[in-house]
Amino acid sequence: MMRTIAWTSAVALVLLTTSASADPEERCLDLNRQCVCSETLDTNQSIPKKIHVNPNNSTNKECSGEPGDGRSVYLTQGGTTPIESHMPSGNRVSRVWANTGPGVAHVIGNIDAVTSSTRRHCARVYFRFSDDYSLTATHTCEPDNPAYPDCCERNKLMRVSGPWGSLQIEDYNDRFRATWIVTDENGNAIRDFNLPRSGPRFGVSDCRDTWCRVEGCIGGDLLSGKGIYPEVRFVRINSGQTTFSYDPGGPVDGAGKGGFEKVWIADMFRQRNVNSQGTMCRGTRFFSHAMQAAFDTDNKQWIGPAFEVEGGTGTGPDPDPDVEPLGQPGTPFLVE
Repeated sequence: MMRTIAWTSAVALVLLTTSASADPEERCLDLNRQCVCSETLDTNQSIPKKIHVNPNNSTNKECSGEPGDGRSVYLTQGGTTPIESHMPSGNRVSRVWANTGPGVAHVIGNIDAVTSSTRRHCARVYFRFSDDYSLTATHTCEPDNPAYPDCCERNKLMRVSGPWGSLQIEDYNDRFRATWIVTDENGNAIRDFNLPRSGPRFGVSDCRDTWCRVEGCIGGDLLSGKGIYPEVRFVRINSGQTTFSYDPGGPVDGAGKGGFEKVWIADMFRQRNVNSQGTMCRGTRFFSHAMQAAFDTDNKQWIGPAFEVEGGTGTGPDPDPDVEPLGQPGTPFLVE
């Protein structure tokens, strides 16, 4: 009898654990219907090369990915799911995902997230980089010059795009930067520049011994592409160091149609120079807790931190959250 009770209890515990791990992150539950999708990536599983992978711990509010069936992660080089390290003490994360070397690497959200009532869209993901992670080249690659043995020319982080243009976030020359492109109906650029920043400059080197949170938001009538504008935030979570980037020119009208063509919550593409003979695009990037949200109001809100990563707990579903506003107009800018 005791064996039966013990076996039953063990099965119940396994089922309970499996059910809990399949839930989206707490912040997604807080946002309720305005959370589009959530991938905590807190699971141990095989990540083969050049195959769309469905994280096996997400069923409710999972990101659809390009195939539209929940296979939301694609890594050209494949990946691993190492035990978490370097997150703040008291975090509730067991595993993170990792990818090494150059090539395409995406965590893909839902392109159908925008409706006629959407007035703000946000994506958020966490990154950390290994000590040997290559910085982007600040020079033309010289394969015969021993001073430049490592030519990794692109280190992307996030991309959201549509018929109106794109918001692209990457690291260049060891600093994070956001590029904002908006085109008219004829394909002519109305905006095409790196967004100025407010706050300290930091990049890959600042996210080796700590995790960094990257958030990108676009406000306006996203279904029509009218009155749109970007806001980006970078946070070193162990120190709280924060930098904002946004367009001081304000909202602009893009092409006469909106919506999304790509929502790469994590766009981790790394490009090496084909002429380089050195060790190219060394190192590993670790990523965790990707999330996408669409709001019916534009109150300068962000998705904000993942409680499992940074501490704290959710407060319950909020039908219209106004989270961590950007700040008052007139904040000084530092142009990159």
